[in-house]
Parts: sequence; C-alpha cells; structure tokens
Amino acid sequence: MNQTGFTTNTKVCSDCHIDGSYQAPIISNHKPPKQTIVSGGNITTGAYCSTCHNNSINRYAYSVNASVGHYGTNASLVKPTVNQTARPVNGFMNSSDASSYNRECNNCHNPANTSYGNPQLITTPHTPTATCNQCHVDNGASDLHNVSLRIPGGGCIDCHSVNASRYKAPNLTGTDMIYSSFCDSNTCHGTYPDNGNNVIDSLGEHNINRNERGFTGRGGYTDTVYLNGSTSLTVAKGTIVTITSRVNDSSGAASRVGGAEYYYSSTDPGNGSGIPMNAVDGQFDAVNRNWEDVTATLDTSSLTAGTYIINVRGVDIGKQWSTTQTAILTVTAMGYINGTVTNGTSPVSGVYVSTIGENYTTGPDGKYSLRVDANTYTVTATKQPTHYDNITAGIVVTQSNTTIFDIVLTEKPKGTITGTVRNA
Repeated sequence: MNQTGFTTNTKVCSDCHIDGSYQAPIISNHKPPKQTIVSGGNITTGAYCSTCHNNSINRYAYSVNASVGHYGTNASLVKPTVNQTARPVNGFMNSSDASSYNRECNNCHNPANTSYGNPQLITTPHTPTATCNQCHVDNGASDLHNVSLRIPGGGCIDCHSVNASRYKAPNLTGTDMIYSSFCDSNTCHGTYPDNGNNVIDSLGEHNINRNERGFTGRGGYTDTVYLNGSTSLTVAKGTIVTITSRVNDSSGAASRVGGAEYYYSSTDPGNGSGIPMNAVDGQFDAVNRNWEDVTATLDTSSLTAGTYIINVRGVDIGKQWSTTQTAILTVTAMGYINGTVTNGTSPVSGVYVSTIGENYTTGPDGKYSLRVDANTYTVTATKQPTHYDNITAGIVVTQSNTTIFDIVLTEKPKGTITGTVRNA
C-alpha cells in the first residue's frame, strides 16, 4: 500500500507477510487486526505490527500497521529469537539468568498480555531454570514469532529421545524411562494441578517446574582429575593442557549423564556457568552409574604465572550436579638472565652468581645462566675472599626472553706480609 506525501513508495507489513509477496516470510499467527485469514493463517491479534516491530519503521512513510522501512535499514525489527543467541551447553542453572534471558517471551506470556492478541499464560518453564529456546528452537523462526516456534507433537518420549538434541530436552535414551508410555506426576515429578488424569499431557501442565514439585533425584560422582596425565602439573605459560576425568550419574529409572564442566577461578561461578567439557566418545550417554570419560583443553597463554585449582564436575539429564574433584596446575612464565663475569679484561671462574630461587657458579669461560620467572631481580656475584661482591638491582626478565647482564668483579688489592717466626 503506497503512502502519500513521500517520494519513496512503501508498503505495510500485511502487503508482504500475509501471502508471502516479495519472498517475505509468511506470518502464520499474530496477524494484525481485521486481516483476512488466508491459507496457512490461523490467528489474528488485537495489536498492529508496529506495536512490537518498531525499531526502523520511521525512515519511510509511517502507518499504524507499520510502513516497511526495515528492508532498507535493518535486517531485523526485533531482538533475534532465542535460538539465534549463544547459550551455555548445559543450560542456565540460575533462575535469575533464565528469567532475564526469557524477558521478550515474558512480555506476552508471563503474564498473558492481551495487548498482543490472546497469548497463552506460561508462568514456569519445564525445569526450574529452563529457557524458552530449550523447546522453541526451529531455525525457521527468524522473526518473533510465527508458528514455527511451537513445540513438536508426538508426546514425551519423542521429545526426550529422537528429538532431544534438537529441542535440548533431557535424553532418556538408554534409561528405563524410555519404555514409559506417559509421564506420571506422583511417581517422579510430584503432585500438581492438572485435568484429573495425573499425567503430564498438556502444554500448561508441561510448563510447571517438575523438579520443585517433589522430585528428589541426586547427582553422581566425579573421578580423579588429570592434567596431561598428572594430578599436579607445572607448565610454562603458553602450554596447552589436556584436562581429563570421568563422571557418572546415580542409579535410577532416568539415570543418564548430561554433561560436564570445569573452572579454575578462585570462586565458583555456579553450576552451569563453568567451561563446558566434551564426552570422549562424542556423546554424553552413560547410564546407571557407568562412567563417562570427559575431556577439555586449556590454553595457558591467557593465564598469569601462579597456581590454579582445576575443578571438574558433571551433571545428569535432570540437572542434578555431581561431586567436584580437583587437580593442581602451576603456570610459570620463564626467562633467562645470561652473561659473563670478568675482571674488566679476562673471565673470572668460580664466581657464585645468584638471585631469588636460582644460582650458578662460573667456569673458566666466566659465563653464567639463571632461569627465572618473568619479573624484576637483584643479581649478586661473589667470589670471596679475593674479590669484592657485585650487587645489582633492577634486572628485568620477560617471558621466553633472555636478558644479557655482564658483570665486572673487582679484585681486592694484594700485598705482602713479611716477618720471622720464633719459638718461645
């Protein structure tokens, strides 16, 4: 629809997104009010497009139905849908993080906001700290939102087995629960308001925190942590360290390892906020207390010299965390102080050259070498009683470099003592 008063012809949202004109994506729900329902359409709303999609519509002619300026200014009129945003491998383990992440979805669904049509009230995710993208992850959902964001049909087992990877659902494959035909509330997930049949068989019942309503599962264990095959390792800064361990889950009908992580910060970042580890065999699938070998690599280039505690823990598919095991990593940033000790003209042998933590005695060529951490040092050279000590401060050593520091050791004056030795 052309707008008057502007030299640029513009169209409104419904000109393109109702029937797919100009190769625009068809919006199958959230149609603006009074639009004719066409093939593939099923929902109209009480709000115009510009109510939500309004970040670039003013460049061209504007109407309440959102004159389109987005094709000339911005590829997206709204925040990207949740499936386009980075997410930790093990999901959010902190409810406030999840709540913040779901803010855009909550604008319509918690509470149900009639300004945007008739959205369903969704008060609590399936797990206490779930995010909307754990189910609503269809890659076709490039706009917020259309029918491609709906969750799949097929029942519990389909989502929690063959579609588990796609929907980030706990994978029950290999567990006893894979043979269950329905999800009973009292047995595992506690009691909750439902339609009376005591089965999780509707979206409203699914979107209730299952774990906080009676589920009392517990995590498994973490085995010994190794760093390049050792429980305590010292490496030069820049070395790649391979972290390995094993994790399992406690026995139970839904026992299965879901992931693992590590951290080395002085404070625990919180469950789910560590650095993800990988399953050695490519998939977290160990069940009923069987061990899952896990691994990760740590590039020490970004670490400062010092000692670090490497903490490793696992998580099961029900977000129950295992015990934490540790290993010790010491990172050194080494350099050298090299030089030659002379009397001003010739090399001096037998000189004891030292600094904090390192020393060297010169040979006939007068050369010495001190291997030390990157830092600033005071170097002492001594050969008593024949020479004066040389003490020099401010010798700077940088990582992987050699600082040349030649030393001149001054010989003490010589004299002659003469006399007669007599007996008493």
